[in-house]
Amino acid sequence: RKTPISTPLDYETFLTKNLTILENDSQRDLLLFPRDDVTEQSVLAEERTFVPTVTDEHVKEAKWLLTQEALKLYSSPFRILTFNYAQFAGDFNRTNESDSDLPQLLYEIDLAAADEERDLVDCSNRQEVVKEGFLLLAPDAGLLDNFK
Repeated sequence: RKTPISTPLDYETFLTKNLTILENDSQRDLLLFPRDDVTEQSVLAEERTFVPTVTDEHVKEAKWLLTQEALKLYSSPFRILTFNYAQFAGDFNRTNESDSDLPQLLYEIDLAAADEERDLVDCSNRQEVVKEGFLLLAPDAGLLDNFK
């Protein structure tokens, strides 16, 4: 059986339909964008000559629509969008680098493994003879004589 394909959520429609619910919701900051997040600035292009290079007459005289749109675009003031909260956004790995002064978390399982490793190193440094293995007790009837 195939999984059903869901239609994507239209965010703007959702906000307009549920605006009253969202305004009274205690967790609305998680869903709504901050109102002061985006700042728009309008900056005039720097003219390097005393006479403007493109005038309104040039736009009116242009025959092709693409040329008219290009002249309007490059002669209009620049619009700069600044995201005020951009410093708080980004990849988790990038934000985690700033927390490098925090001590590393130690868990009991890690401490137990470190203790076991330390005990193994201590045992290997000793000059004692350690005998390990299994002891097989067999009757004297010559069972092991066949393996010689």
